[in-house]
Amino acid sequence: FPSHDINSCPKCFRIFGLGRNKSRRVKGLSIIAFLLIACLPLGLNYWILDANREVFQSSASMNVRVIQPNIDPYVKFDHDGLEARLTGFYQLADAPGADTIDLVVLPETAIPEAVWTHEISTSELFKGFWTLVAKYPQLSILTGFTELRQFDSPDVSSASRPFDNGYYDYCNSAVIIGSSQFRTHQKGWLVPMVERIPFLDQLSFLKDYNIDIGGGLGSYGKSDSAQSIVTGK
Repeated sequence: FPSHDINSCPKCFRIFGLGRNKSRRVKGLSIIAFLLIACLPLGLNYWILDANREVFQSSASMNVRVIQPNIDPYVKFDHDGLEARLTGFYQLADAPGADTIDLVVLPETAIPEAVWTHEISTSELFKGFWTLVAKYPQLSILTGFTELRQFDSPDVSSASRPFDNGYYDYCNSAVIIGSSQFRTHQKGWLVPMVERIPFLDQLSFLKDYNIDIGGGLGSYGKSDSAQSIVTGK
């Protein structure tokens, strides 16, 4: 094959020069892209967590005690030992400094048995919590529980079932207890097939079926709107 000196071939020189310039541009763009990918999240993180942002400024503050005990998840729903577990919650909530606490937050399953809404004020399961809020008037207690609700009409909840002369459903709920009152909040986004059958309004015949992977009861009732949790402070 004939050989050519690249320096004596203007066309070859132009092609070689263009290729080299393109390679440099690609390398430069790659470096810029890498710096953006690496620095952009860091910059966003710095901005999001900036303590001087308006979203972090508050006109008020409160002292919160969060209680998350180490309870075996396979026994926490057993009736045996229930009284001892509840006593543990009461003692942790009443630990030193309770007179300075505004809100005590307990786990979703702190109350492992279902309670009728109208019996929260008198239920033995909540008795210790009512004692605490009476002892500390500034205190509110937020805990999860399974709420039983009773209705006169089945149209109130798509998960309603006949009961006595009316209907009922059960909800994965939270209740906030104050010195003289309580308010319940029903979970609105439920785990499909475990806490609720999808499209239950159209598939109501499936309301008694679910996948039992621990604690499931069937199709729970739910809230159709977001609810604000208001403490006594």
